[in-house]
Amino acid sequence: MKKLILTSSLLFSIMFSPPSYSEWEYIGKSVKGIEYYVDFERIRKHDGYVFYWELKDYVTENEQKKHQGFKSAIGYIKGDCNIFRYKRLMLSFREGPMGMGDSFDLDYSEKEDPWHYQHPKSIGESVQNSVCSR
Repeated sequence: MKKLILTSSLLFSIMFSPPSYSEWEYIGKSVKGIEYYVDFERIRKHDGYVFYWELKDYVTENEQKKHQGFKSAIGYIKGDCNIFRYKRLMLSFREGPMGMGDSFDLDYSEKEDPWHYQHPKSIGESVQNSVCSR
């Protein structure tokens, strides 16, 4: 009987477990049709900065062509919530949607990527607002 209960609960958990990309929370879509997601469970704050993972899903064929056939990208971002700017620390282009598939990684040192400032009413502003308000 114990074996049946264990097997049933294991089967139930496998059938109803969320997909592997479930930690990504949808933020919005850019005017170019790129969907933006953030992993809110992995936000870290240190020395007045916020560090977070961002996913861009290139849902349109045009954006996939522009990004050399990659269907998504995952970036590790350092944000400054006080003056609303950010730096890219790492970027990983992915062959599949939602950060899946083989990757091509770009590492940035803090010196290489300058601070970028969010444009008002942009999807970037929405992403950083979401991250900074948590």
